[in-house]
Amino acid sequence: MSPSDRALLQAASVIGRRFRPDSLAATIQSGSVRARLAALEKLDIIGFDANSMEYVFKHVLVRDALYAGLLGGQRKALHLRIAAEIERRHLGQLSVAAEVLAHHYLQADHKDKAVKYLAVCGRKSLGIYSLEEAEHSLRMALSLARFRDSARMDAQVAAIMVDLAIVFYLTFRSNDTVALIEPELQRIDALGDSEHVPILLDFYGISLFTRSRFNDGRRVADKALAMAERLGDRRAKAHARACVIMLSIFVDPMPLDDFERFVEIAVSEAESGGYTFIVDRMMMAIAWNYVNRGLCLEGRQWAYRLMKFGRRRQDHRTQGMALWVLGLADIVAGDYASAFSHGEECAKTALAPFDRHIGELVVGFSQILLGRAKEGSETLQHHRQVALANDWHYNAMGTETPLAVASLLRGDFRKGVRQLEAIVHDRETKYGYQAFADWTRMILAEFYIDLLQGTRKFAIGVVLKNLFFLLYARRVAPKRAELLLTAALRNSQFSDRGLFRARLDFNLGRLYQITSRVDLARPHFDSARRAALAQEATSLIDKIDEALRSLPAISAT
Repeated sequence: MSPSDRALLQAASVIGRRFRPDSLAATIQSGSVRARLAALEKLDIIGFDANSMEYVFKHVLVRDALYAGLLGGQRKALHLRIAAEIERRHLGQLSVAAEVLAHHYLQADHKDKAVKYLAVCGRKSLGIYSLEEAEHSLRMALSLARFRDSARMDAQVAAIMVDLAIVFYLTFRSNDTVALIEPELQRIDALGDSEHVPILLDFYGISLFTRSRFNDGRRVADKALAMAERLGDRRAKAHARACVIMLSIFVDPMPLDDFERFVEIAVSEAESGGYTFIVDRMMMAIAWNYVNRGLCLEGRQWAYRLMKFGRRRQDHRTQGMALWVLGLADIVAGDYASAFSHGEECAKTALAPFDRHIGELVVGFSQILLGRAKEGSETLQHHRQVALANDWHYNAMGTETPLAVASLLRGDFRKGVRQLEAIVHDRETKYGYQAFADWTRMILAEFYIDLLQGTRKFAIGVVLKNLFFLLYARRVAPKRAELLLTAALRNSQFSDRGLFRARLDFNLGRLYQITSRVDLARPHFDSARRAALAQEATSLIDKIDEALRSLPAISAT
């Protein structure tokens, strides 16, 4: 080849293995390209594709050799000219050519433009759930953006971090989210009221939840909401509200009326803004929030609404979230067979590993409550190992109460009671998760009441093993059970028409019935019945009615 033909093909090699003659002409600023390419085609180096109207290097090694023969300065200059020509041709639709532009600007060592188009590539990949490709582009964009200043924080860097945080959220990598955002908090704060800040704080707050850092997470959520409302930015408000709904389950729960008004606004604005994946997690958090109030009927309604929302968009991930919420609602309602069914379906069908994992928790807990303590304990021990390996401390926390119940069912009474007492103290003092503490109080009180009532029959070996504990427990059980139940009843998060209140009042009624304080038993049974009726809890209603029918006979004696 002549030096001019070689230079022509070297310029073409910079464009890629395929190239259009008009693009090549614009790159080398020559009008005689087509004739020269037709001549070179006869040398069997390139060929013409009539379908795409492009020339193609017939041998990739030839193209690579031509490209490698360029000096560094020549190569960069050609990449820069090619990028400029692509931008000119795609004016108004630059995202279509973002991958090619990112490549050429990277090779031209034009970092600012490379960062811009890498960020666009990441966002495009996110849009089609190509999460590995999105992460690769966004990490490269963030690294290049901070090439000269490792502490750089501005709107562009914050936007890249937002998209990277979305990748981590969708792949359930809370550790990576914390590692991305926590070291940057001061620099993020320095941005002031920026639309990106509440979104970053949202993802950070949710990651703190998975690590059971509820108090820190709630402070972050409140800060995000205050800023989002000052900004008036709809997307920022949707993120911040979703975070508040989730974290308010654990710390400083809103009064029910305030919560329901907040939810109505949050869902309406998020849906109208088209923020579908925020609506998903918002519905899940609303459902779980209701269940933590004992309002399992309302929680189920939101879970079914979440399922319907997902089917309408053909997003199968929502089914997993809805199924584990339904399973946990069943456990609170005392319907353990239904809980097992929902948990098993979730563990088998959920797309997201986090949701499958909670499904396994529901399965293990329901196995224990169905009397399959050994099997349930094995399920939960495996669940716990996976949770701790992924730093999903909230999921690991969920195993502790059912494993303590399993100890009681196996006849390790002293161990089980101590475990439950420690959980109550830990949830209150270390985590501020009052609903969990009071739920555990109720379970411990039920154990004491069952001992007093003789509800559960134990093998002689179990009785002998626990003889001293049983003698002691029967003496202190009435007072301890009453203290546990009355403490839990003071929890304002538990709705008067919810199942926690129903079970707490029912158990107080049982306790007063056993200890011959019938005048105190009836009001608690009546209160329990009203709440159970509100939640359509037929199994619990039947138990309450049976207890009420037995009261006159006890009164007469």
